Amino acid sequence: MTAAVGGRDLPLGSAHRRTVLAILAATRDQVVSRDELIDALWGDEPPVSATGSVHTYVSSLRRAFAAVPGRTGRDILASTGAGYTLRLPGDAVDLWLFDSLRQRAEQAPPEQAAGLLDAALSLWRGEPLDGLPGPFAEAQRARLAELRRLCLERRDRLRATARIRAPRRRPLAGRRAELAGLRHRLTRLEQGEGGAVVVTGEPGSGKSSLLAEAAAMARDRGVRVTTIDAVAAPDGPVLVIADDLQRAGERTLDRWRRLAGGDAGVLALGAARSPWPADGAEQLQLGPLSGAESARLAVDRFGAEPDYRLQLLIDHGGGNPRYVDRILREAAERGWVTVCGGEARLSDDVPVAVPAPARRIAGELDFLPAAARDTLARGALLGQEFGFDELLAATGLEPAVLRGHVDHARLAGVIIERGGQVAFRHPVVYQACYERTPAALRGPSHRQLAQALAESGAPVVRVAGQLAAAREVDRWVSRWLQDNLDDVLAASPALAVRLLRDVLADGLLDADVRLRLRSALSEVESGLDGEAGGGAGHGLSDALRDYWSGDWAGLPAGAVRALTALVRGHQGRPEEAREQLRSATETPGPADTDDLLLAATAQLAEQAGRPQEAADVLALLIEQRPLGASAHHWLPMLVRLARAGGRPELVSRALGVAESSGHTPVALHCRGLADGDPGTVLAAAEAHAGFGHRLEEAFAREDAAELLAARGLRAQARAALHAALDRYTRLGAAWDVRRATRRLAPYGEAAGA
Repeated sequence: MTAAVGGRDLPLGSAHRRTVLAILAATRDQVVSRDELIDALWGDEPPVSATGSVHTYVSSLRRAFAAVPGRTGRDILASTGAGYTLRLPGDAVDLWLFDSLRQRAEQAPPEQAAGLLDAALSLWRGEPLDGLPGPFAEAQRARLAELRRLCLERRDRLRATARIRAPRRRPLAGRRAELAGLRHRLTRLEQGEGGAVVVTGEPGSGKSSLLAEAAAMARDRGVRVTTIDAVAAPDGPVLVIADDLQRAGERTLDRWRRLAGGDAGVLALGAARSPWPADGAEQLQLGPLSGAESARLAVDRFGAEPDYRLQLLIDHGGGNPRYVDRILREAAERGWVTVCGGEARLSDDVPVAVPAPARRIAGELDFLPAAARDTLARGALLGQEFGFDELLAATGLEPAVLRGHVDHARLAGVIIERGGQVAFRHPVVYQACYERTPAALRGPSHRQLAQALAESGAPVVRVAGQLAAAREVDRWVSRWLQDNLDDVLAASPALAVRLLRDVLADGLLDADVRLRLRSALSEVESGLDGEAGGGAGHGLSDALRDYWSGDWAGLPAGAVRALTALVRGHQGRPEEAREQLRSATETPGPADTDDLLLAATAQLAEQAGRPQEAADVLALLIEQRPLGASAHHWLPMLVRLARAGGRPELVSRALGVAESSGHTPVALHCRGLADGDPGTVLAAAEAHAGFGHRLEEAFAREDAAELLAARGLRAQARAALHAALDRYTRLGAAWDVRRATRRLAPYGEAAGA
């Protein structure tokens, strides 16, 4: 409950004072007695000082209203007999304006009513009377929530009816097979055959648009079209439309069930969110749009085909037409896209990582109960995927209550569940839910979640991830890290380094503890970056940097023979690679680590045409405890090979290690491969490039090219492939050129490379 004058909030004071104002606002043009105020504030157990408290609250509100120009506090909050009344214009109180617009919509013709309801609903800001105490506030919250639900339902019905009756404006993006099936059903309807079809899918999948297109096709054929609420006795071939069946009342559902029984000459066409129970109707499930169909939405908006970077941005919508539209609208409004040479190009300074049209996407979740939306926001702080038990610890809810919230979101298609894990279906929805927590509160929220997870017995790497996101240090954080340092080091040395640095930067540690942790930090940093001998001052960290940057000429001869074997393999010189590997295996030097020996062995196995043997070798990397200092670099190769070999369990294991490693580019690369998401892999390529790792960047662009080609995005796949081949050629990586062109050959993308 707030009040403002000229954009400046008035100091209303305590919750009880604001409740008094809410009571007066809810009883427009009526006098509320002091006894009624006391009942509304405290119910059957008012304090002894209740009468005096009410007088104090009213006096305080009047002082606040003194800031209104030309009015006095007593003029606005007037005393009348033994009570009070609020004297303000009808448009000065959102609740009054909401009621006025809602009542006008009841009397208005349909084409105006939807706009009036939109205006009424736009007045809402979160939960009504949030935080106000007392029986009155509790009852009003329930009443207003029900009014809002009814307004949403009526507005949506009006929109659906308008879409059905509107003339066709442009072809529906995609859905060719579905439209062909509906044309066939209309033909059978003209021949006297009735029936029922219910179109199902997640929110935003285009169910209502498909119904509108079917209605337009029916009118083109001379078939009468009506809605389920308007249908009377059918006469001749008629198409009956029933949108949003999941919101329909029992009377409408009874009509639907009768029509689904198969009246001759009547085709009932409904739409409902998945899943929809079997009721005799044929079910038509809408899946995601293909890449080419999503690209068509960009053509409709920009008048040109999207370039491969814009297509990757679009892919974050997951083929959901509504989410894709929101992303494109955000790109247009922010000026990210220019049309040049018949191509809609995404500006080079805009990353292709997940965009954040959070306000637009968050609004699409309003159909969920507020408690379910709050649960999703809490879950998003845990990550795009998390365990049900973790969410239980994070929310503090009873299991049965949490199960209800999760089921609401799952049945609506917002999340999916698999093996005790909960995951957001679309990256943009995850981003929108994450941003429901204000930026200023995210750090404290992550810190709170870390302690909740620790107390629930969650793995240390999950607790450490929350602390790394929080970047807040207190005595509990310092103590937890001291008690669990060995386990964090074993799970993720990079995370351990980050937390040690945060804790050491704080002044809470005793001198002896500080000394011990500083020693641990030096030791782990030495393990990650340390000098490993060989060559004049050229240690393992320098050699690895040269290897991944492509500065292979800078590798001193004999310094790191396993790395030299890898380089010779990239250059297409397998005999020399085998000789270097044999020498390093028989008499390993201090820099010939297990990571590098396994990576070189796996590379030679793949080159010899034994990719699953290569995957088995790389799988040994993730069995090391602690993880080798450079092992994470080869995890994308492991995921690629395991995915190609149909080994989902190995993909999942490698992905888990990558995402707990603390190395963002590697985690993105593995996640994108595991999900088949070229946008995420392209984001990883840009992240690799940011570190100067040209070889890893090229690997990622090659992987993205194959994923794009598999989606039928030939132009974008060709662009990504050419970018990878350009980098391989500059590095002299002849074997990688041959592998990349061979991988893309089945899609026809290697031509001209």
